[in-house]
Amino acid sequence: MEQDDPNESKHSEQLDCLLKAATTNYDGHIARRVFVGPMPEKAILHMEREIKRMNITTGAITLQQLEDPGPHDVEDVARMLRKQARRLVKKRHRFRRRDSGETRSSMNDRSEGEETDEEDWGEEEQNTVDELAQKWRESEWGQAWSRRHAHKHDSRQHASHWVGGSFEIGCLLDVNVLHPNHPPAKPPAGGQERVPEITLTRPEELTAVQGHSSSSPSVSIRNQDETSITGSPTDSRAGLLPSLLHHPASDSGVAQLHKPSPLVAVTRQTFSETAINAKALGKQRQVHYEDTSPVELAPSVRPPPSVPPIEVLERTESQMEPTTSHCAMVTPGTPTTPDFQWGEVVMRDRMLVRIAYSKSEDFGPKFDDTVHRTVRDLQFEGWAEYIVAWRKDIIEIYEDHGIPGREYLTGSKHLAFVAPLKSSRTNLSLYSFVDLTFAITCPPMSTLLNSKTRKMIFSRSKPGTNIFIFKHKSRSRSWDWIWKLWRYLGGQLPPSIYVHNPRLATKVAVDIPYQHEMENQDLFTLFTRQNIIALCMKSLRTVPDYFALVEREITEHGRRLELCWRRDASLDWVWLEADAFGKSRPWATIAGLALAQSSRPPSLEIRLTSHAQTHYHLRNGTEIDEPPSVEGYVERIKPNTQLKQPLYLSVHSGLLFTINVEKAYPPAPPGIPLTLQDLDSWVAGLRRAEVQRGINQIMHANGVCDLRNIVAVRRAFQQLSPPGHSQKDNYNSDDSSWFDVWSQTEECTLDDDEDEGGEAFLSAAHGDRSLIRIRRSFELLLNTGNVIRFETHSRKVAVEWVNRLRALTVFWKHRHKVDAKEEMELVQARRPRLTPQVKVCQESEDPPEAPVDMSAPFPAMENLHNWCIIEGCDAITKGGKLYMRKGLRGQYKLVQMFVVAGHLVPFRIKPGSSLHNSSKKKINLLDAYVYSGFLSAINLPIGQFHHNGPTAPRRYQDGLETDDREEDMLFIINYRPHTTMSDAAKTPTFAPATNKTVPPLSAKHKILVFRTRSRIERDAWCWALNTEIEKMVRTQREREEKLMSTGELIELNK
Repeated sequence: MEQDDPNESKHSEQLDCLLKAATTNYDGHIARRVFVGPMPEKAILHMEREIKRMNITTGAITLQQLEDPGPHDVEDVARMLRKQARRLVKKRHRFRRRDSGETRSSMNDRSEGEETDEEDWGEEEQNTVDELAQKWRESEWGQAWSRRHAHKHDSRQHASHWVGGSFEIGCLLDVNVLHPNHPPAKPPAGGQERVPEITLTRPEELTAVQGHSSSSPSVSIRNQDETSITGSPTDSRAGLLPSLLHHPASDSGVAQLHKPSPLVAVTRQTFSETAINAKALGKQRQVHYEDTSPVELAPSVRPPPSVPPIEVLERTESQMEPTTSHCAMVTPGTPTTPDFQWGEVVMRDRMLVRIAYSKSEDFGPKFDDTVHRTVRDLQFEGWAEYIVAWRKDIIEIYEDHGIPGREYLTGSKHLAFVAPLKSSRTNLSLYSFVDLTFAITCPPMSTLLNSKTRKMIFSRSKPGTNIFIFKHKSRSRSWDWIWKLWRYLGGQLPPSIYVHNPRLATKVAVDIPYQHEMENQDLFTLFTRQNIIALCMKSLRTVPDYFALVEREITEHGRRLELCWRRDASLDWVWLEADAFGKSRPWATIAGLALAQSSRPPSLEIRLTSHAQTHYHLRNGTEIDEPPSVEGYVERIKPNTQLKQPLYLSVHSGLLFTINVEKAYPPAPPGIPLTLQDLDSWVAGLRRAEVQRGINQIMHANGVCDLRNIVAVRRAFQQLSPPGHSQKDNYNSDDSSWFDVWSQTEECTLDDDEDEGGEAFLSAAHGDRSLIRIRRSFELLLNTGNVIRFETHSRKVAVEWVNRLRALTVFWKHRHKVDAKEEMELVQARRPRLTPQVKVCQESEDPPEAPVDMSAPFPAMENLHNWCIIEGCDAITKGGKLYMRKGLRGQYKLVQMFVVAGHLVPFRIKPGSSLHNSSKKKINLLDAYVYSGFLSAINLPIGQFHHNGPTAPRRYQDGLETDDREEDMLFIINYRPHTTMSDAAKTPTFAPATNKTVPPLSAKHKILVFRTRSRIERDAWCWALNTEIEKMVRTQREREEKLMSTGELIELNK
């Protein structure tokens, strides 16, 4: 009996672990936050009342327990401490092995028993528990709770009292549960070394042959110039990739990889998309290998069993297998269409539809935004919302009756248009990949109904062509419509699917087996997202630099591999395997194949997920990590009247928001009762609560200031705040002296340490009270010349505000400069530079720059389509400056716009001001549609859009140069007014809407027109808005189901 090779078994286990990490890692970017200064007693009292109202009793750390002198003796507290201590001990042992020089392979060879030996770690774990408990007792908040417990019956303790001090949000008993890999917040320090960007130019040739049966996909690796990758010519087995065996998925839903087996009688057969040329058919090459261990396949992908010869001879032409000799001489037929019954509703949705008519009948099979620009004499109707129903061979478009009460009498909506699917002139095409709008061109058909047979009268109403442009608010639902219509209209699958990897400059070819005979379910079983990722990972491991560029990011940085469809600079991640109603979407991975006939078909790529960047390197070697964001209570001193205005400052995504103290939503301090039945569940809930708290702060903010507009942060030194300043911001990331100036920290003096804060210390102070107030203040010098002064609770708090705001300003100034540079590189990849590069002391002419490949791994592409937008890591989904106008005839106004929890939150930008005031009106995106490009431009009034106007080159302050057409910078939001939610927990992205009423189709829509600086920015805004609307649709499941089913269709006889 042959035994398994232990090395191969070990390799397979490592690959299983890597695959699980690559598909299940959570690399979410939750920004660290620090609350600066003490907290008012009234804020803590309010939190206590809210906790009592929620009636948390079981499994909770109560306030009395934490106020007790020995909180670690409480059972719930001790259990949490033991969990945290075990994690810390494991991490310490891992670092010790790494510091001792233990190699990565030897660390993997260690048994799990050695890593989790409780007997060896028991004493160290108990010491860690005692250490954590001692830190809590000595911490500022631990002592504050003890004092508060001792004086809780003291009547002199009033609501104006201040409690505690600064703390990092997410710290529980001096352990950061939100960021376990980070120590408590300190001044910024250097981070880990970043993996360099290495481009693979000429990968080693290697050929892969897969399984005897074509029912399992074969994989081959190719570089970008279509060169096959072959192995050593001396050994026919040297270049073989190990086979991917399909087994039932594990509990985690990850495809399992097993030991490779030698292959037998492998025959690779390729089919073209169109008819097979009989003359080109010849003897197929066959490769024979030793039959030692046959490949085992899952039942769903095994080849069909052998049948008796009589049954084979009785087969008709349509029943023949694609591998038979007779079938190879005939033209492959179109895929079998589903057997729909007459009158059966295949799909039905509410959509925004724009209808056009042309007298010409010479339309080609493609009608997209590029073709639309060249077509003349189109008769358009305006955008309107319709019920779109697909019933067998027709697509019916319904609208509300023009006469009130007519629907009650007829029992159905008014049938406005019909698109026949069985006509030879009917074509489906993708109109815009950015909006995922699709178009159907077809001959005009009558909407009359035979009163006797109750069937549609299929007769042409007039010559010409009807054009229907459909826009669904859900992007995933648009993919479903496109895929199903494409398959029904005879769309054929290609012989293979190419999965590109820009990071390695390599692509993997996955053959489609039984492409003309396979049922859809078998195809979907093979090409699931997990299977495709597993195939690519196993194949790409043979590529040089795979460990440095891919596997290291997965194992050490917690990133994961995901699939996406890319066209030009737009990415569409494959992240939804079920629709809004929980039904499976098995075609989600390969739905992009339906766009193969487009003018610019998208390509399938496998990429490492990217979140918001938090680590940068300067050219002088300095490392910059994202410092914790800050928030806390301050008082703004107005320069003219010297009056004080209590405010709450909070930094989100490099923006300083000012909030009224009544709506500040401060964080829960260390010690507020916590539910701890499951620590991991509590941490997940805390992440969600922090995002919702940030949303509430932004929704109630009355002003915002970009940290890039801050020239300097300093402590106050004058009696009165100066009206202005003349200091200039000579920012240059290459200038180390500038960075050294900003990196200087403000040191506390002995007088600062003696300040206990509050009015009580001022009353007891023997010195000049005005001098103490000056030293308690700090100032922000803005690039507009204005100075804003804030006064804090004590002098130590003022020093902390200065140091933390300086670190944040340095990081966000550099980050925005890097983002602008990467965006410029991406813009220049689409067209030549507007301003040619001129070299210093250039003596001879250099050859022109080589054209840039759009498939290259541009950092800006992943930054603009990062996974923070999908996973909701931050309170702000998308933010930036836009030109906005209300309606089609309004005036453009520059605004600072934020997409927050399904709402648009604008802030007005006035000339000469760096602190922008909030707009009273916020837009709820429920029932909103987003479309862009030429479709938005033709909506503008006559004279505002010049179809053939010249493009004007533009250069912006950050160095961005563009010459995009006017329509390529426009997008429109078509929405219905809904109530704005003031509580984040009730917003449409977190909770179903309480109002379940369905608006009629004829209800008026409002329009917002937006203009960006470039096409790249426009595409990024549209993707972020559509992603936010997608999340809202899935949250509002009951409402969407009611919207879909409201309105009766014309009854047809079967």
